[in-house]
Amino acid sequence: MASDTTDTGAGAGNAAAGQAEPRKSLPLYFSLQFIKDLSFENPRAPEVYENFQEPEVNINVNVGARNLSGRSFEVTLRLSIDAKGGGETTFLVELEYCGIAHVGPDVEEQAVQPLVLIEGPRMLFPFARAIIANLTRDAAYPLLLLGQMDFVEMYRNGIQQAQRGRA
Repeated sequence: MASDTTDTGAGAGNAAAGQAEPRKSLPLYFSLQFIKDLSFENPRAPEVYENFQEPEVNINVNVGARNLSGRSFEVTLRLSIDAKGGGETTFLVELEYCGIAHVGPDVEEQAVQPLVLIEGPRMLFPFARAIIANLTRDAAYPLLLLGQMDFVEMYRNGIQQAQRGRA
């Protein structure tokens, strides 16, 4: 029978053989996730609901991380959504969703930054997406479901912009 070598914190080793199984730590995990900042503006309510037109939605996504200590980071996913209909703002959403991420000891040092800035936001995104969907629904708008985000491309673009800034 194959055994799971991923350390979930609940394993007891191989008691039948009397030996501990080798453990492999997770490359990245979150110990905590939280909303750091949230704003929803509905400036034209209640009139906007009388002649509602599907708004044009613009989405801005930013990712950041700051080192807390050692291999622990606060990863931040910032989403700004501006919906306009008939040339006027229908609604605005700003969400700063964060998590405390920990990088496992098996991850090589040069892989830490890409892991935190790509996989970290990728893991946080479904939760932020649900918050935004619930906000728009609770504000009596059609459900706004954000599509998938390419965090690899965002990371590459950030590296290129940083290199251009140094040149």
